[in-house]
Amino acid sequence: MQPPERPKKEWTLKSAVEQLESCDYHAIAGSLIWNDAFIWIKYEASLDVVCPFCGEGEFDKIGLKLHLERGHCDEYREVDVPCRHT
Repeated sequence: MQPPERPKKEWTLKSAVEQLESCDYHAIAGSLIWNDAFIWIKYEASLDVVCPFCGEGEFDKIGLKLHLERGHCDEYREVDVPCRHT
C-alpha cells in the first residue's frame, strides 16, 4: 500500500511539529527528537513572523511569502514602487 501523495488537511510548520510531538514518532535510528531534519523543522516552526505591512502575525516564512504573493495583504498591494528606466 502506497502512502497518499497529498495531505488530508492544511498544515503549518507549527501544527505539523505539534502533531509529530504528540504522537512520539520514532525513526529507524530512534526518537525523532534527535533527528537533524526534525530539529530544523522545529526551529523553523518556532519563527513566528509578523507581516511588516499589515501587522498580521504568526506566519512561518513560507506563510508570509504566500500572504504577500497571493494578494492577502491590502497594504502590500497598495505599495507603489516607481519603475526606473535607464
